[in-house]
Amino acid sequence: MEIEKKLKITREAKGLTQEQVAMEVMVSRQTISNWENGRSLPDIISIIKLSELYNISIDELLKDDRKMQEKVEKDANIAKTNKTVILITGAITLVALAIYVVSIFVGGGFKYFCENAIRWVLAGISIAFAVTYFANKSSHRKNVFLKGGLIMKKLQIMAILLLLLGIWFCYVEIGGGSKIPDLASLISVVSGMICGIISLFVKEK
Repeated sequence: MEIEKKLKITREAKGLTQEQVAMEVMVSRQTISNWENGRSLPDIISIIKLSELYNISIDELLKDDRKMQEKVEKDANIAKTNKTVILITGAITLVALAIYVVSIFVGGGFKYFCENAIRWVLAGISIAFAVTYFANKSSHRKNVFLKGGLIMKKLQIMAILLLLLGIWFCYVEIGGGSKIPDLASLISVVSGMICGIISLFVKEK
């Protein structure tokens, strides 16, 4: 039996309405309707919540539904990729900031080089986060609410914090001590920041 039929039959057997299930799983009623009609598939986080709510094992929910099994496997792979991105970019950011702090004390040409290099490093990180976001968006077209689990949420929050920091480093000193934005860097970082902010609220159909 396909998962959409299992979800509907189990919900009705429990005497629950779509609204009640939606509140427990923290999605919209339309989302529950879409799942039960086969218009979209629940993500792994929602599967876990439904399993607990209906008191049915995850294996039983996924049994005999190859399409759903493939989706769960794909979601797991995406989560691993997101975790790797966080670890790598986090390490790069820490190293870059450490070098920048050292350059402040060293001064001279090394300090000038680091001041100009770090904004490009942060811009590159912003692009990496943006690419990760769009890759996940493409892979979750059938999700009603793009969550991606706890890892994706941390990824989005980290992206915003890094990008805000990147904007600060996008300012360069000119004659008289005033500052103006380096337009190319600013555009890159702001674009990444917008992607991060949108990803926190976007809903997909």
